[in-house]
Amino acid sequence: MGQIQTNSLTHLHCDAVVVGAGPAGAVAARGLSLYGKQVVLLDASQTTRQKIGESLPGAARPMLNKLGLLPWVEHLASLTNKGNLSSWGENKLRETDFIRDPYGCGWHLDRQRFDQNLRDAAVDSGTLLLRERLSSLSENDKGIHIQAGKFNISTQWMINASGSSPFVTGQLGAVRQKDAPLFAIYTWYESDDPDTRSVVEAAPSGWWYTAGLPDRKRVLAFFTLAELAKSLLRNKHHFISALKDTTYISKQAIQENISTTPLHIIEATAGYLKQAVSSHWIAVGDAAVSFDPLSSQGIYNAIYTGLRGAEAVNAVLNDNDRSLLFQYDNRIKSIRDAYRQEVSQYYRQEQRWPEELFWQVHQMGRE
Repeated sequence: MGQIQTNSLTHLHCDAVVVGAGPAGAVAARGLSLYGKQVVLLDASQTTRQKIGESLPGAARPMLNKLGLLPWVEHLASLTNKGNLSSWGENKLRETDFIRDPYGCGWHLDRQRFDQNLRDAAVDSGTLLLRERLSSLSENDKGIHIQAGKFNISTQWMINASGSSPFVTGQLGAVRQKDAPLFAIYTWYESDDPDTRSVVEAAPSGWWYTAGLPDRKRVLAFFTLAELAKSLLRNKHHFISALKDTTYISKQAIQENISTTPLHIIEATAGYLKQAVSSHWIAVGDAAVSFDPLSSQGIYNAIYTGLRGAEAVNAVLNDNDRSLLFQYDNRIKSIRDAYRQEVSQYYRQEQRWPEELFWQVHQMGRE
């Protein structure tokens, strides 16, 4: 693997800096390191914080195998995701079976362990992981100069895997477009339910989601507009009351267990960069394009863009071949266009509450 060059204890020279050590960043870092490049993976986030978003489809298998990551995932404590149940557009619960999928069943993951495994795999391939926060960056003809904590880093390329971070986007002078607002109020709790399939249920002011997780855990989330999400966060009794009004989710969720677990809130608004590549940087994962959680494509997109982004940067570093960069940018645009069409059609299938603000906002795609 490439050896990081140092002029001093705090000045580093490398081929690429990856900002953000989530799945997209870790995959990109490992990919470039396997190509023999000098890679710094930069992330100051706490590895102990649990995250929502745990579904990985079987279609990710070929990419994981190409990166040598399949053993890192299969040895992880995970659950086979055999299918999902959905009450959408009608009160009936419909079943989708993943067993007949040509790629096989996917997984329900422990995101904390999964993310850590991907970081460990990146380091195992030769990546240098720095637990520092990016404070500034500047671009010149030769590449990018980054200040992160005590480190001054000179690099030919930067891979932006920082999610929807406005700071990094602003430093790059990039423009991020956001879709209709969406917030999640969520929790985890103990569950002995043997049916670990995902369940989605539409409601008047949003939609609910639950799924079984490893170690007899279960995730429960309600996706809605910001004002209601913040109100439910302040008053857990209102959250439990809204849960009781559901037809199917309430049968999965154990209210006694939920009453003793903390609620969390996160913005889940989809969005994209109008330009995913530039002279010395490329965006991957949610930093390039993020999806409504309804699509269950977040982790898959992270792995796909991390892999393709690494391939494009490697081609430039090796032969100054930028053709893969242009292909990548066009691919991100086509993925975005296909996603918008699909998710819009899916939201419009729900016509039971046409006067409710949530459905008006998301069916029209407006802010």
